Amino acid sequence: MIAEERREELKGRIRELRDELERSRLKFKEFVRQAEEARQTRDRLNGEVKELSAQIRKIFEERAGRLKRIEELKGEKNRIYEEMSPYSSTVRELKEIRNRYNEAARGREESLLRRLQDIVGTLRERDLSPKQELILFEQAVILRYRILARRVADAVHRKILEMGEEALLPHIEKLKELDRKMDEEYRAARELLEKARELIAKRDSLRAEAQENHQRFISLDREIKELKVKMDAARLALKKLREEERELLKKLRGGRRARLMVERELKLKEARKKYQRGETLSLEELRLLMEAGDV
Repeated sequence: MIAEERREELKGRIRELRDELERSRLKFKEFVRQAEEARQTRDRLNGEVKELSAQIRKIFEERAGRLKRIEELKGEKNRIYEEMSPYSSTVRELKEIRNRYNEAARGREESLLRRLQDIVGTLRERDLSPKQELILFEQAVILRYRILARRVADAVHRKILEMGEEALLPHIEKLKELDRKMDEEYRAARELLEKARELIAKRDSLRAEAQENHQRFISLDREIKELKVKMDAARLALKKLREEERELLKKLRGGRRARLMVERELKLKEARKKYQRGETLSLEELRLLMEAGDV
C-alpha cells in the first residue's frame, strides 16, 4: 500500500511538472518573440539615427560652406574699398550711400560691438534652448550687419571729398550686389541651422526610443536565460521522478508476481490433496495439476 501511495504521489508530481514545463515553454516562446521584436525595433531605429546623423553632418558641412562664402564676400568688399580709395566722388552720391548705411547701422560701432560681444558671450557661456539660441543668433547676424554697415558708412564718409562719382559708381553697385549676396548667404545659413536643429531633435528622440528597446531586449534576454535555467531544472526533476516511478513499478510488478506464485503453489497443493482423496476438482484445479504434470 505504501508503494502504491508513493506511485500515485509520483504520478501527481510528474503531472504538475509537465504542466509547469508547458506553461514555462509558452512563456519562453513569448519572451523570445518579444525580445526579437525589441531587437528588430532597436536596430531599425539605430539605422534611422545613423541616416539622420549623416543628413545633419551634410547640413553642417553646407552651412560651413555658406559661412566661408560670407567671409569671401567680406574680403571682396574690403578689396572694393581699397579700390575706391584713390578716387573722388560727388558729395551727393556718397552722402546717399553714407546715409543708407547710417540708417542700417543705427548706432555707433563701439556700442554695437559691445552688444555683439554680450550676445556671443551668452551663446558661449549659457545653456540655452534651441529657440533662445536661434533668437540670439539672428540678433548677432543683424548686429554684424549693422556693424558692417557702420564701418561702410564711416569709410564712405571719410572718402566723400576724395572720390569721384563716375569712378565710384561701379564700386557702389558692386557693394550693393555683395550685400545682397551676403544677405542670401546669411539667410541660407540660418535656414540650414534651423533644419539641423529639427533633425537633431528628431534624431535624439529616435535614439532615446532605440535605447529603451535595447534595455527591453537586455531585460527580456535576462528573463529568457533565467527561465531556461528554471526549465532545465524542472526537466531534470521530471527525469528523476520518472526514473523513480519506473523503479517503483518494477518493484510493484515483482511483488505481485511473487504473490501470484505463492497463491498458485497453495492452490496446487490443495488440488493434489483433493485429487488424492478422489474429490471432484474444479477446472482451475485440474489445469494446475496438468501444468504440474500430476495428471
